[in-house]
Amino acid sequence: MPPKRTNDGFVVPDLPKRFRAESAMPASRETSPATLRPRASSVSRAHPVNDKRLVPEESWKYGRNKFGAENTHLIVFETPGNQLFARVYSLCNKIYWRCMGCRRMDNKATRAEFIDGNLYVPIGSFHRCRPKRYDEIREEQIKLDRKFAVACAIDEPMDENEDPEEPKAQPNIIQFNHPSSEWIREKSDLMGIKYSTAAYQLWAKCEIDKITTTSLPSKIEAGTNTVFDCLSMLFTGNKNSAAKIGKELCKNFSSKYKILQKYKNYDFSKMPRENKFLDALVFADEPNDFHFEFLARWLQLRIGIFENDHWKRFGNWTTFDFKTVTVLLQKEEGNYQIVLKFE
Repeated sequence: MPPKRTNDGFVVPDLPKRFRAESAMPASRETSPATLRPRASSVSRAHPVNDKRLVPEESWKYGRNKFGAENTHLIVFETPGNQLFARVYSLCNKIYWRCMGCRRMDNKATRAEFIDGNLYVPIGSFHRCRPKRYDEIREEQIKLDRKFAVACAIDEPMDENEDPEEPKAQPNIIQFNHPSSEWIREKSDLMGIKYSTAAYQLWAKCEIDKITTTSLPSKIEAGTNTVFDCLSMLFTGNKNSAAKIGKELCKNFSSKYKILQKYKNYDFSKMPRENKFLDALVFADEPNDFHFEFLARWLQLRIGIFENDHWKRFGNWTTFDFKTVTVLLQKEEGNYQIVLKFE
C-alpha cells in the first residue's frame, strides 16, 4: 500500500503493531481519569491549597493516645466554630499525623501536616471515614487524663465526683532505707568517683523512717543547686564530684539506655542507638524524668522528688521493700536539695 500523506504531501509514519493495539484498548474503570482516586500517601505530598484546608488555631487541640502520651493526638473540629463533630489524627513515628478513622477502615494514611506553624488537614472528600461526635472524643480524653495525668506521682488527685467530707483511705507507707558504707563505696566505684566517710556522716543526719503521700519536707541540706550536687554530697560528702557524675550519667545513658525497657510509652529495649530522640536525651541541658528513672535503675536505688506539693517517684517503690536505698530530694525554683526530715 502507498504511504499515507497529509494534505501538504508529507508522509505519515506507521506505528508499530504493539502501540496500535494499546492505543485501541478502552480505558478501564480502574485507570480512567474520571474514576481514579488519589491514594492516601499522595494526600500528604500534595500542596495544601489543592487538597487540604487551613484549620484555625481555635478549631483544633492536642490530646492523649491510648497509652497516655500527651500531644500525640490532634482533635480537629470538622467545621470551624462548631464543636459538634471532629476527627482525630494520631502522631505516627513522630513524623506525620494520620486520620485514625481512615486507618481503621483500610489501613491507609490520610495525613495532616503543619506548615510554617499552621495546621492543614485533608478536605472531606479525601477521607474514607465519617467524623465522630466530639462529646464522645471528649469523654475518651477525660478518662485518659484521669488515668495518666499523675502516672509519675505518689499521690492521686481527688476525683471530681468524690465527696470531700468522706474520710480518705490511709495512704501507702513506704520504708525509707539507709545505705551501708559498702553500698556507697560500690556505687561510687560505678560512677568513677572517690568514696568518703563524709558521705556516711551526711546520711546519718537523715531523720526519716517512713514516707507517705502526705509527707512534707521540713529540713534540707543547704548548699546544693543541681541534682548532681546532691548526688555528689550523698556519695562523697562534698560537691566536688558533681561534674564527674553528670558526665558518667551522659556516657552510661548513651550505652545502657535499654535498661529503661518500656518507660513512658517508649520501648527502649528495641530502640536503636541512632535515634534523634535518644540524642536529645543524652545531650539534654537539664535532667528529666527519663534521666531520673535511668539513675534509679542503673544505681539500683529509688528516687523521690518533692515538687509542686507532691512527690514524683522513680525506681522500685514497692511497699514492703526494705533493701532498696532511698534518695529524697526537693526541687524548688529549679534548685535541688537533699531532704533530711519531714514535718
